[in-house]
Amino acid sequence: MLAQRTLSGSPPAERDVSALLAAGRPADALLAADACIATRPDWHKARFRRAEALFAMRRFADAADDFREATRLSGDGPESPGPDPILAKRLAECDAALALIADLTTMETKEVEEKEEAERKAKNEEQEQRDKQIAELTAAAEELGLT
Repeated sequence: MLAQRTLSGSPPAERDVSALLAAGRPADALLAADACIATRPDWHKARFRRAEALFAMRRFADAADDFREATRLSGDGPESPGPDPILAKRLAECDAALALIADLTTMETKEVEEKEEAERKAKNEEQEQRDKQIAELTAAAEELGLT
């Protein structure tokens, strides 16, 4: 295992995450990423892989948190060449997905509220019709002296 790490520059768990993601197994990739983080908690690539797994699982808020943590751990400081464009792009994609979800949620909420309002209005109209019919029947009964 040490030889593999030395040759490739990354531990096997980190490579497993990429392979599992490529195989369409994001839940397994997340487990592998968590194992990698447990081994090297301050390694930005492990956080990046975990974020990728979370993104693939549509857990955008969690993915965004890990992309931010990966950015912090990558050492984007005064002496660094600047922010990692891949991290920045993936974080922007998470933020865009979260914004779309928020918009859809708002639209769904508004649609539900409009439907409920239409149902209330229909019930009120039905009740008004019944009340009108009762009033007409009562008036007719009084005319006939039935009351």
